[in-house]
Amino acid sequence: MKSHIFQLLFLAGVGIVSGFTSGIWAQTATPTFTLTPCCNPLPIGLTGMNQPAGLALNSSGTTVYVADTNNQALRVFAATGGNPITTVTVFNAGATFGDLVDLALDNGGNIYASDLGNGNIDKFGSDLSFIASFGVNNPTGVWVDDQGKTQSVYVTSTVGNVFRFDGSGASYAAAATFGGSTLNAPGGIVKTGNLVLVADSNNSRIVGFDASNHYAAAVTFSAPGPSFVPYGIRTDLAGYFYVTSSDGYLRVFRPDFVFDHACNLGFSLWGVGVNSSGINYISEYSGAAVTTIQGCVSEPTVTPSPSYTGPNPPGQGQCFIFPSPVRGDHASVSYYMAEPGQINLRIWTQNRELASTVMDSRPAGNQATSFSLSGFSPGVYFYILTLNYASGKSENLGPKKFAVIH
Repeated sequence: MKSHIFQLLFLAGVGIVSGFTSGIWAQTATPTFTLTPCCNPLPIGLTGMNQPAGLALNSSGTTVYVADTNNQALRVFAATGGNPITTVTVFNAGATFGDLVDLALDNGGNIYASDLGNGNIDKFGSDLSFIASFGVNNPTGVWVDDQGKTQSVYVTSTVGNVFRFDGSGASYAAAATFGGSTLNAPGGIVKTGNLVLVADSNNSRIVGFDASNHYAAAVTFSAPGPSFVPYGIRTDLAGYFYVTSSDGYLRVFRPDFVFDHACNLGFSLWGVGVNSSGINYISEYSGAAVTTIQGCVSEPTVTPSPSYTGPNPPGQGQCFIFPSPVRGDHASVSYYMAEPGQINLRIWTQNRELASTVMDSRPAGNQATSFSLSGFSPGVYFYILTLNYASGKSENLGPKKFAVIH
């Protein structure tokens, strides 16, 4: 990718948004710009790239995927030591990447690459085999939201829109368009709960759109410091937001969107990812490398759950929530792990609102993970259990349903 891509990002001074305007809640940024000791880089770095842009981590945090834009390559690195595993330089019929600017992974380990130069989103399997490609008008950021057997692929565009494509396998179709009257050169994107957060680069802010309310703009927030031109945005297990900017700072916001602290890396930054140990991976667009730093946020620890010892243990591909019906303060989900890995339990109300997300790391065998029922009203709930194995394989179990009575 040529350096002209960054010209799409207006290098203006920070734009602090405040007040309540047209139904949008806006966060006034804290005036203090705090640099913290934990911003020091770790001795793990990925070098030898030419203008690296977006990046993504696999579910176990053991592999880093980087859009090596000016080399027209998708690079894959082991997270420890930075040794390259492989490089993909073609995506279909011998055609090369154009301006590869962002990457995202789904629960199955499939890779979605945003190719601004060719106007495509390219999908690869976890083995890096080409699966599909669909056209998007000037795509930049990409994020994948798994919903059972169907993925919703969110894509930002330099024309100011956010596009949503729904599908699975090799087939995707346009499903929604939003943000056109609000955004100016949007970049990175991430979805957490019902909120789709977009780096509104030329407006120097982050805008959140409510997926449960026809993608109406619901929240905006910005940051102090030098010229804030956000591009990359990701979240961690603790609910913090990590935002990169072309002014060389990684900024961290609390779950309530309040600015927390910043790290100065000294280069124009693009992609960002956070693993379960709180290590931040940041691509230095003008520095030809990915830098790692130990984050300042303490990631939540998951209380170990016992193996399932009840009657009728689940076999492979099976899971259930017990007791049934559920009552009290806690319930458990039982499942079978074919090998060690991490589980992701997502629970929705009958109105399709996300009620809870639970993560747990478990060994192989029959397992049980407890979760809180705090805030659950009596009624019927739906859930999907995703098993992400250390080998990179993944299983989606559900959707299933259970009842809560108090």
